[in-house]
Amino acid sequence: MRATRYNWAVNNTTYTQSGTYTSVTGCNTETLVLTITPSTNITTTISACDTYNWAVNNTTYAQSGTYTSVTGCSTETLVLTITPSANNTTTISACDTYTWSENGTTYTQSGTYTSVTGCNTETLVLTITPSTNNTTTISACDTYNWAVNNTTYTQSGTYTSVTGCNTETLVLTITPSTNNTTTISACDTYNWAVNNTTYAQSGTYTSVTGCNTETLVLTITPSTNNTTTISACGDYTWTANGVNYQQSGIYIHTVGCHTDTLVLNITPSTGTTITEVACGSYTWTVNNQTYAQSGTYISASDCHTDTLVLTIGSPADAAFYYAQPVYCSSAMPPSPWVAEQGGSFTSTPDGLMIDPITGILLPDASAPGIYTVRHGFLGNCPSMDSTTVEIRAIPTISIIPVGPQCEGGAPVELSALATPTGGTWIGDDVLNASFTPTSPGAHALGYSWSDGTCSAQSVLVVEVLPTPNANAGPDLSTCGNEVGMQAMITNGIGLWTLPAELTGSDLQASDALIGSNSIGTFSLVWTVNSGGCLAQDTAQVTFLDPGTGLWVNAGTDQILEMSTNTVLNGSATVGADLLWTVLTGPGTLFDADEPTAYLNDLSPGDHLLILNASLNTCSSVSDTVLITVLDLFIPEGYSPNGDGVNDTFRITGLGNHPGSKVKVFNRWGQQVFTSDDYANEWSGRSDNGKELPDGTYFYVLNLGNERTYNGHVIIKR
Repeated sequence: MRATRYNWAVNNTTYTQSGTYTSVTGCNTETLVLTITPSTNITTTISACDTYNWAVNNTTYAQSGTYTSVTGCSTETLVLTITPSANNTTTISACDTYTWSENGTTYTQSGTYTSVTGCNTETLVLTITPSTNNTTTISACDTYNWAVNNTTYTQSGTYTSVTGCNTETLVLTITPSTNNTTTISACDTYNWAVNNTTYAQSGTYTSVTGCNTETLVLTITPSTNNTTTISACGDYTWTANGVNYQQSGIYIHTVGCHTDTLVLNITPSTGTTITEVACGSYTWTVNNQTYAQSGTYISASDCHTDTLVLTIGSPADAAFYYAQPVYCSSAMPPSPWVAEQGGSFTSTPDGLMIDPITGILLPDASAPGIYTVRHGFLGNCPSMDSTTVEIRAIPTISIIPVGPQCEGGAPVELSALATPTGGTWIGDDVLNASFTPTSPGAHALGYSWSDGTCSAQSVLVVEVLPTPNANAGPDLSTCGNEVGMQAMITNGIGLWTLPAELTGSDLQASDALIGSNSIGTFSLVWTVNSGGCLAQDTAQVTFLDPGTGLWVNAGTDQILEMSTNTVLNGSATVGADLLWTVLTGPGTLFDADEPTAYLNDLSPGDHLLILNASLNTCSSVSDTVLITVLDLFIPEGYSPNGDGVNDTFRITGLGNHPGSKVKVFNRWGQQVFTSDDYANEWSGRSDNGKELPDGTYFYVLNLGNERTYNGHVIIKR
């Protein structure tokens, strides 16, 4: 037996070295002859294409992998990578030479070439064609279409077209075409210098030189002649040429192919010229004609001519007006509209200030009244226009003063207070010309009046007095026959009004001494007058029979759950002096002299307090109240059987800890009930509403940040 180690089952011993070993059990002897041979491991890494034959075990493999062969204690491992063979053929046509990127070799001849890298074989089928070149030079007008590539060119340049290994080159010169048109009008014939040709007929003729085209638009007109004979006085203006001639003679004027001839005979003219200015119309004695318009008029007979230069004048337009017929004396100076400038302004009667040139009125410097304003022009044709203008004085507003008003008093009617009447009142608390005194202080009420032209404003100040504060003080009780009142006054004068059964001295004093011989309760009125504004308050005064009628009540006893403070609610005869006192147990009192007092710093247990009431010389009385503070109590069991007694898991004192959380678990640790704000409601049912069996359950009570309680509770119905 050969191995790197051997465990002999006879004695359960592991051996790592060769040797002879014996085990004796009773009369039985077992002998082990053991040969241990050290193990060897050899790993070979091979990369091959497609397949690999491993000489170790003469096996051929076609896939990559790790293969093992064990012979005795020797282990051979083959880490094999098989790469499938790949073949790729590329066919290339090139001009002159080609460099193959697979092996970086440049070839100049056609042929088939091979490059092997690992298991990949690349084959190049190469065709080499020699390059050829041809150059053509062309000149053209505007454009040229090259038949080699069927492209039309519009600019000079060198252009190349490559087809296979053949390169065609075009050296092109483009000359822009030029066109020139000449328009000529001639008489009878015309010789064109461009082509030195003489034309006798109208037409369009063309001459082309290189890329330049000359065009002749020719009009041939036959020549004509005309002769006119004229006799004139003084001078003559020939319409043919617009020239004025003052001497006899023969004159020639040629336009185009037409010639006009004037044979002129001039006789000297005689006559007179007069200048006249008239208004409306003028009658000329020379020809007995009446003219109504300015102008130059002529009366001629043979070569004698009389001339009238006439100016007909018309009256200037004196129309004018102001924007409105009435102006207030406070108005801005108005300017009139005038139909024509240059006239002058006047007014009647005296008192109106007016600029005689512009007609601008000065209302503030004029006396109130009605005026006639005139605007006129003098000269050969005088004219006048007039209008009426009124200047009104600013009205004076008079307001009847109003005395002080009381806050909250009756409205003040304003409409009859101001003259002139019919204006508008504005201001705080003003509505429909009525002022309501709702707030104290000085109120400025504005009054404005206008007749559409003049307006005026004024102010009425109304003082509103505040309502006085009437405080009759507290209700009082006494077991004597006199009591001092305790009214308060901040402004004004006070006065007590008494029932007939009571008497008093100095009734204007807030602390007036009031007396009575009768037993009972009486109402006293405290009236405060401030500037005529009144306010009232009432105080009750009770006159007691000494030793009777005094009572006190400390309130009902209280039971608190884990509370450290409470409120004491006592009551007693009106006007009695009170005092709370702690008789037993700890506690701190606040407001101990009031019916409602506050008791703090309580601890679990009983607390006895007394409320004492006394009234002047009357006898004092007292009453007690018991405050019991319960500590936290968690029961160890309850019976939720529906009999109305002990049906819930009630934790005493929990009411003082709102938001307390309770979780309940069964004996297997499963949660059966939970509440985030426990209010003693657990009635022996689980969260899903099912009734839990009797037994022991475990709870966790969390009172927030204060403390946590753990324990058990027994349900027994």
